Amino acid sequence: MLHYLPLFIAHERELRDVLDIELAPPPYGDQSAIRSLTSTATKDEDIHFCVCDPMMVSLRSAHAAVGADEPLAIAQLVGKVPFWAVNHSEPVFNTENDFERFNQIFAYPAPNTGHIFGKLVYSRFETARGGSLNFREKPIGADLDLYLNGAAQTVVIEADMLKIRKFTEATGNQIVYSFARNRNYKHFCFTAVLTHRAWFSTDKGRDEARSLVSALVRATDLIYTYPDLAKTYALSRFRKDYTDDIIDGALDALCKDGIFSRSPVIELAGWHKSGQLRRKMESGFAFPSSRRYVDNRVARKEFTAHVKHKAADGEYVITNLSALTSPLRGVAVTTLGFVALYLLPFFFSVVRQHFRSALSSNSMFEHALSTTGVLLLYVFGARIFHSFELDPAKWLEWRYSMFLPYALEEVKIVTKIVEELSRQ
Repeated sequence: MLHYLPLFIAHERELRDVLDIELAPPPYGDQSAIRSLTSTATKDEDIHFCVCDPMMVSLRSAHAAVGADEPLAIAQLVGKVPFWAVNHSEPVFNTENDFERFNQIFAYPAPNTGHIFGKLVYSRFETARGGSLNFREKPIGADLDLYLNGAAQTVVIEADMLKIRKFTEATGNQIVYSFARNRNYKHFCFTAVLTHRAWFSTDKGRDEARSLVSALVRATDLIYTYPDLAKTYALSRFRKDYTDDIIDGALDALCKDGIFSRSPVIELAGWHKSGQLRRKMESGFAFPSSRRYVDNRVARKEFTAHVKHKAADGEYVITNLSALTSPLRGVAVTTLGFVALYLLPFFFSVVRQHFRSALSSNSMFEHALSTTGVLLLYVFGARIFHSFELDPAKWLEWRYSMFLPYALEEVKIVTKIVEELSRQ
């Protein structure tokens, strides 16, 4: 599919003599890819990387009992949800609740991410609608016109933007909903690069990983910075099946929705959000610990080196550099936010010129202790949940609620500090 374009560009430009790309064997999909990676069969012994959704398999049981090492996610290729809903005549809508207007939902077969999103939508109305809403599977690769053949109350959830564009161009119909623009999926680890832990620990394995991730970073940068050149690569890859206009329009659509991850670093929030979705649809899913199954060292190093190179050479205007570094801004904002919380009471002591007295205040100690506790919970909450065998993804839903009792307690502490300083 077109949202793997960074991989195809990276291979064409830099990796042709280093790595080969092959499609996972039938029945295709995420599970087939990771099975090839973790296979101990002789025919698969030279497979050291795979590209798939890491949440569509149980990483905790994806390796053989004997002879195989654990899979490890080392980079991210797609950090949004590249699925769109297509229909004949319904107007565009903005929430998943509007899927209620349909009588039939088609999505990819299990075990694939598209199946999970189809079931997620279907489960909202399954009980209330009873037999009036049907959920059916559409094979990966099947054209949309086989399913949208005049039935106005039918919708297809599809990831292949080329097939979507081909259908909409031929029929005049449109995309009615974009999962990629849903704020609930702003952080999402949809497609990652995985390798073997033991292979990654070798010099050769790390070198190949660095080459692969570095090439992916530059390929993604090329797509956003030099769209005309990116289209040339897309045309050479897909022209045998689609017209130039379809490929051009499909790539524009993917770029507008920001499908390609500007940063290869797997964000903790995205990892947990994708796991949360899988756990929501399958309560017995073994949530994989990011501490155990994610290693961002290569991704961070290669991405940082690329940003420094672009900035040093002056090749980027400020807006482009800002977009490229956007994944790093979340960390900076969080850090500055907690620094401000720590320093808040000192503002009153400076205003009243009692800074030294404030340092020895018991209330100031309470403030520091309270803020440190919230900071530790904010940063390590998901890991704490995992340690107690709770759903770490739930922490995404709950972590901001802890600021309410903290704020109430801080009002009391700051009031006490002001009163103490007033008496001096």
